[in-house]
Amino acid sequence: GRQLGWPVWTYVSMAASLVVFGVFWRHLARRERAGSDPLVTPSVFTHRGYSGGLLVLTLFFAGMTGSVLAVTLFLQIGQHFSAIHAGLTLVPVPLGVAIAAPLSAGKLGPRYGGRAVIQAGGAVTLVGYGLLILAIDGAASVGSWDLVPSLLAVGIGMGLLITSLFDTILAAVTDAETGSASGVLNALQQLAGAIGVAVLGTVFFTAVADGGFGSGLERTLWWQIGLTAAMLAATTVLPKWARDPEHVAAAGDGPMAAEADAPVAAESDAPVAAGATTGRVAGEGAVS
Repeated sequence: GRQLGWPVWTYVSMAASLVVFGVFWRHLARRERAGSDPLVTPSVFTHRGYSGGLLVLTLFFAGMTGSVLAVTLFLQIGQHFSAIHAGLTLVPVPLGVAIAAPLSAGKLGPRYGGRAVIQAGGAVTLVGYGLLILAIDGAASVGSWDLVPSLLAVGIGMGLLITSLFDTILAAVTDAETGSASGVLNALQQLAGAIGVAVLGTVFFTAVADGGFGSGLERTLWWQIGLTAAMLAATTVLPKWARDPEHVAAAGDGPMAAEADAPVAAESDAPVAAGATTGRVAGEGAVS
């Protein structure tokens, strides 16, 4: 779209996709009423915590993917880093994730609840993006060590957030809906990444044309700060506690299956069972 100047047909295609989605939704609802198994159970979207969680997930992954792309382009094209040099410069991000993820899953999530950990992770990423703006603001040349504190903070925030995000969103649906709900989360994660690349990539290159690569990255990071702030506002509708994956697995073929129509900790303020983990259950533990 950007290379072609966003012709009319690109907007028509995006608008048509909404119509196609509406037709698809009616098809799913009709199959469910007929007693058939729909690809996605429409009732999952009736849960406030789950629908809000979809927004949280979309904003997070769109912003994360788009901002990482912008940082990489800034380093390789704007600062003339080699691919290896740029990759090594970004090492603090996965390092921060590795530090924070076990704390989120093993200690913080079970103690304070998934929603609080997600909010804390979002706040830490905001600090990281702010530090990154300060590091590049007005600088003609930026070294790898100049970016370590900001990128490490971003990684720590991501580690706190991602580890609790999926299970906390899934806590808003019933056992019978978990399979569909988990599949939608995975699909939306990929879609959000594509949207982030398209939107923030356009923001980045537009600003580069006006003021150079430093200006492009700064403007992209300000957009990312806005997306993260919006994500934090949306987290208020999430369930407080993450879903227990062991409970999900048991519900599929044990006596708990009889309780499949009852929401599990959807709006509850009570913690999950002792020993519950807060890791992602996108594939394993889901009820098909």
